[in-house]
Parts: sequence; structure tokens; C-alpha cells
Amino acid sequence: MNWFKQLLSDGQVKDGPGDGYAESQGMSSEHRRVIEMLVLLCTGNYQNMVSNTELGAAWKGTFDRIEDTSIFVLVELNEVEALLDPGSFCTVSFTYDKRSQVFLTTVKRSGLLEDGRLEIELFVPDAVHAAGRRELYRVPLLLDIPITAEVSNPSGDVFPARVQDINTSGVRVKIDEAHLNLVNIGEQIELTLNLGDLSTRRAADLRHKDLRNSALGLHFLETADTVAQQQMRLIVREAERCYLLRINRMD
Repeated sequence: MNWFKQLLSDGQVKDGPGDGYAESQGMSSEHRRVIEMLVLLCTGNYQNMVSNTELGAAWKGTFDRIEDTSIFVLVELNEVEALLDPGSFCTVSFTYDKRSQVFLTTVKRSGLLEDGRLEIELFVPDAVHAAGRRELYRVPLLLDIPITAEVSNPSGDVFPARVQDINTSGVRVKIDEAHLNLVNIGEQIELTLNLGDLSTRRAADLRHKDLRNSALGLHFLETADTVAQQQMRLIVREAERCYLLRINRMD
């Protein structure tokens, strides 16, 4: 662990998947907390779940080790066998201190081991977040992502919505307070998403309605429409890309 002590003392840690370094004053308290947590996870070989949006797949894994700006995870391949390309987005979910946690990061490289497992080298994340009840991370949507959304209720009313966070399974949106009485818990509604040339319309269950901030929690229903599935994956990937650029302060 000598490298880790040196890392914390001199602040010379890379600022994520870029070429720059943290300021000489040292890493932020949040980044320091993340590093300390990851070291403990690797030391104890904690189990995790690695998910990839592009493939729509997830694998059981184990934290292996941390080196400089890399965190190494060993995963058990299942019916989806894949070598993840550098730059691929991954979410890693795990339980730490009896709490579900998750972080979003990108792949440096991956390779098959002799025992059939896949070793994935990931960039050390800048932040770790509490996971939702489904333990599937939803990407916070930044205000500068030009995504538009519309909600359609069973009565045919259509009104605009603002996306707060998203993944391929669900989304949280805010609507105008005047429209809250047009939707009810348990109803099946439809959500239309547009981002540049990408557009998809998905049926969803309304799982929760937060009257405090006019927010709706939607869970997408299964669809056999492969085009809709692909469009949703592409929208989520763009949200992931913009989020990682922002939190890692990359241009």
C-alpha cells in the first residue's frame, strides 16, 4: 500500500480518462473518499455487478486491485461473451457498508484470463453514488444536453416533460405542476424522447409521483421493437458520455 500513501500525500493523481493531473494542492475530499473506498473493496475482493449499456448486458464481478488511475475488475462471463473496447461505458454496482453503491466509468482495456474470466481495466471514477432500489444506476441528465420529452396519458393528453435521470430501464422526469392531476400511480403512459437525430417512444408504468417537485418515476415496459431498443441505448450512451465529460472536466 506504499503507492497509495504516496498518492494521498502528494496529490499527483490523474484527473480521470484525460491527460491532465489534479491541481498540486491535492485531490478533492470526495475523490480521496472514493480512492479509500476502492482500496478497501479491492483488499476484500468485494463482489459487484458490471453493466454495459451498448450491449445491454451485465456480469457478476469481483474487485481485484487498484493501480494509479485504474481499477481492475474480474468478471464471470455468461450468455453474453464480449471483450469491451477502450472507451466503452460501464456502471459498476456493489454493496459497501450495508448500502448499495454504484459508479459510472469507462474501459481502458479488457482481456481474457486463463481461467475463462474477463479482466477489465477501468478508469478510477471521480464519484460514487447511492444506488436506487433496482440497483441500476440512472445517469443524471445535465441541463446542456438538448433532449426533449413528452408524456401522453391514457386519456390522450400530451404535455412536455424535463428528463432528470435515465437508463435503459426507466427515467425520472419533471412536469409542470398543473399537469400532475393528469396522471396517476399505476397507469400505463407513453414517453417520447428526442435527442438530435435520435427519437423513441416507449410505454411505461408510472411507479411514483412526487408532489413536492412535480416529478414522475417511470419504468419502461418490455418491447420487441429492436429499433426502439437501439434508439434508447444510444440516448443513454450520449447521456453517459456527457456526464463523464463533465465530472472528469474534459473538453
